[in-house]
Amino acid sequence: MPPPKKTSEASSSFSSSSSVKKPILSATNDDVSGPVIVIDLGAYETKVTLSDKTDQIVTFPTVVACPLSSTSSSPSDIIVGDQAIKKCRKSAKKGSSDSDSYVLRYPIQRGLIMDWLQIEAILSFAFESIGVKDPSVYPVLIGLPGTMMPNDHIESIAELLFEIFRVKHVYFELPNVMSFKGASPKNSFGLAVESGSALTYVTPIVDGKPQYGLTRKFTLAGQDATKYAIYVMSKTGFAVDPADEYRVAQHIKTNMAYTCKNLKTEFELFAKNPAEFKQELEMSGEKMTLDKECFLIPEIMFEPGLAGITQAEVSSLPFTIFEAAKLAADNDLNLLGKLLSNIVVGGGNLLFNGMAERIETEVKSLVTKSKLKANVKVVPSRTEDALGAVIGGATWSDKAVNDMDWLTRNEYKQSGVSKFFK
Repeated sequence: MPPPKKTSEASSSFSSSSSVKKPILSATNDDVSGPVIVIDLGAYETKVTLSDKTDQIVTFPTVVACPLSSTSSSPSDIIVGDQAIKKCRKSAKKGSSDSDSYVLRYPIQRGLIMDWLQIEAILSFAFESIGVKDPSVYPVLIGLPGTMMPNDHIESIAELLFEIFRVKHVYFELPNVMSFKGASPKNSFGLAVESGSALTYVTPIVDGKPQYGLTRKFTLAGQDATKYAIYVMSKTGFAVDPADEYRVAQHIKTNMAYTCKNLKTEFELFAKNPAEFKQELEMSGEKMTLDKECFLIPEIMFEPGLAGITQAEVSSLPFTIFEAAKLAADNDLNLLGKLLSNIVVGGGNLLFNGMAERIETEVKSLVTKSKLKANVKVVPSRTEDALGAVIGGATWSDKAVNDMDWLTRNEYKQSGVSKFFK
């Protein structure tokens, strides 16, 4: 579905009765006050909280269930999150008629919005899930992959917030930058790395300012690791309901998979004593045994060939990180050192045990091969969960709410979202 068209001043319920064109009104320190609603709008999961309540973060799948029989176009017909998954599973098991059948949809694919009614339903659910009945009285900070998302999609999200939810102040930021601000608040130089379900990308931070134009994208992300995990399951002969494939694969990734220090060494250890590598998963009375697959799943970030992609098509994640640093440094070795000494990694796809250490080792190897001298340090934004972006955004916005260059509705009507991601 294409993004909604901008509402004209004549048809908008926010329109002034005056025909005199008013000047752009920017948000000022007097206009905005916290707490801020912070949303990390991911392709697989959405996280939301109020900036003064980071101990009460709500996480739900960015998925919806839509009735097959419905001819209406209302977000109220759409079920969101875990309830959507349960509804589709229930209707599939019952063999429901078309009038009772629902179809599962993920409305964000590789940074693209596929359906705007579904996004409206997700935003509405996000507000309700943190007890916000009237979002218009809060400023809203949304983390989304703006440098890889079409500008009209970002504008349409702003349209929904201003026109449907009556929000007065909006700010867009990259999730990796939000994670960086939370994990490294006193360091104004570094590299912000994010690998979520759909996208992996690296943004240099120079003198406290994100260099959006120098953001480098890496082709593989969490959903590629999930697909590889599903492929692994199929090879074991383990019978999994198609509706549960992603849930089981996610369990394997979260609880069984790990990043080895060196793939060749790990295979040698496995050959000597494969029994030590065995792990069992039991679901619905059936058991599945995995061994080397547990260290191969995260390996696609270092060896893309495992996902069916040749090195000629895409490099490794450490190489992408190193190239982003070199591009930003532009032959300034002092700056290169500052960037490489503070690599903040975040996103659910980089939570595998040992991932930060492996990235650090391989970036160091690239530095050595390039005959450069630089201290390399990789810091996870979070080690226990994928909440780095929403916590970082909440911590930052709670302190800097009056200093942030918020987008107002009047600005949006005249200039769109052009001031972000420049």
